[in-house]
Amino acid sequence: MAFADPIANVTYATVAQTLPRISTSGTKSIYRKSDGSLIVTLSHLTSKNRVRSMARLDRNIDTDANSILDTNSAVYVVWDRPLTGFSETDVVDQTSCLFGMLTASTNAGIKKMYAQES
Repeated sequence: MAFADPIANVTYATVAQTLPRISTSGTKSIYRKSDGSLIVTLSHLTSKNRVRSMARLDRNIDTDANSILDTNSAVYVVWDRPLTGFSETDVVDQTSCLFGMLTASTNAGIKKMYAQES
């Protein structure tokens, strides 16, 4: 089962964006804004007794295909868990905890990560 096509609940810098699906292969789908400035990749990889799920947002500030500049930034989250033992609620609580730490006090944790604090 895939996310809705297009993904319409993406807000970047307070502006709502619509990203249509441009690719689906097995358990991986890619959604992209028409100008290529935003790309969302959603994927899952199962191996042995674990599953890794990833949600990734790429931002490209120069969509000129001939550009030689490095103008891409990616932010992603990976859920790495055993196939059994952790409920959906466990994973939601763990993710909400991490995101809460990063976004508390007007995104202070994200700003500290950007400043390379650890």
